[in-house]
Amino acid sequence: LTLTEGEEVRIWRIYGEELLNVGFGQAIDIHWHTTFPEGLTAERYLEMCRLKTGSLMRMSLRIPCALAETDAATEKKYLQFAESLGIAFQIQDDILDLTANEEAFGKSYGNDITEGKQSLPVILACAALPDADRKRLRELLMGRTKDKGDIAEAIALIKKSNAIEEAGKEARKLLDDAWLSLGEPEG
Repeated sequence: LTLTEGEEVRIWRIYGEELLNVGFGQAIDIHWHTTFPEGLTAERYLEMCRLKTGSLMRMSLRIPCALAETDAATEKKYLQFAESLGIAFQIQDDILDLTANEEAFGKSYGNDITEGKQSLPVILACAALPDADRKRLRELLMGRTKDKGDIAEAIALIKKSNAIEEAGKEARKLLDDAWLSLGEPEG
């Protein structure tokens, strides 16, 4: 593939913009699980994911759209689709960390609890749990525990709040809306 200088510049600009987004989203994520701010909302979490994980998916379509010289409306549609896929992926990854069977998925569970990660299930749980349970969940997250019993307790609190199911519904809605946004295939 031979690119013109203009195409190379455009691709590098896209690459740079999306890398900045990834870095900014990751910085927000790290800030949240090192400072444990109270009152995080699902909307703020989704924005962090839009920057962090959504940008990787956006970049995977922005570059081909640039090379194909796609019109702005078509590119926007594909980029919204890609961004939604990235956000839904992040939510599902967060859910998997709380529910995975290590042998089936090759991924141990509870790592996000040990990191004190403010995932969507955690945010939804903190909004839904009674004060004493919310306080205990935050305490476990801030403790960065590696103790399997503490991790199980934190996961039980999240499950008690129905947050895992609610987060799963959000991921499915994002995916459904993403597919619908593409419309019917032409031709």
